[in-house]
Formats: sequence, C-alpha cells, structure tokens
Amino acid sequence: MRRYKLAAISDIHGNAEALHAVLQDIDRQGVDGIVVCGDLVVYCPQPEEVIAVLQERRDIRGIISGNTDRYLIEQREFSSTQVWQQELLQLFGWTMDRIGPSGMTWLRSLEKTYRFEDVLFVH
Repeated sequence: MRRYKLAAISDIHGNAEALHAVLQDIDRQGVDGIVVCGDLVVYCPQPEEVIAVLQERRDIRGIISGNTDRYLIEQREFSSTQVWQQELLQLFGWTMDRIGPSGMTWLRSLEKTYRFEDVLFVH
C-alpha cells in the first residue's frame, strides 16, 4: 500500500508572503497534497492574493473555513469588548473590499470539515 504524504496548513490570515514561503517548503518536501484548514483572509494585507493562490494550486485536496472566515461571512457582531474582537470587526469592511463579491462567494462555498480517507480535518 502506497503512503500518501499530506500537508495541513491553517491560519494564513491574509498573509500571502508567509503562504508563499510555506508552499515553497511543501514543494521541496515532495508532498502529494495539501489540506487548508481555515482562517484564510482576515488580519493581514493580502487577502485577495491568498484566495488567488489557493484557487490556482492543483495539489490542494480540500479547503475548509475557520472561525474568522465564518465571522466575516456572517458579519458577526461581538458584545464583548475584548480587543481582538473589536480589531476583527474593524477589518471586515476592508477585507470585503479587497476580496470583492467573488471572494465572498468563494468563502461561503467552503465546508467546515474535510475528510481524507480516515482523517477528518477541522479548524
């Protein structure tokens, strides 16, 4: 039985530079496939590039949404005054402007889990 070498990555948060570095390392290691486990676009300055890279990679087997992806889709309101929650709210409009309607539609299409053989991936 052939062993399948799979990489799991997550928490990209719109950081395309870090994503490129991780993907280069994955390519060097000869991985058979990649699963992306959410938190894709909110926080860092390149959410549209992150989406483009993830959509064009042919070795990605599955992409799931993370909590910040779902918060963006839902336009979640937080009653708490925790700093991270208030920062997140401030970034929603900016992120949506960058990724546009097509990016939002793509995010909405993502599942919350992905199964590969007997492994279940979640955020």
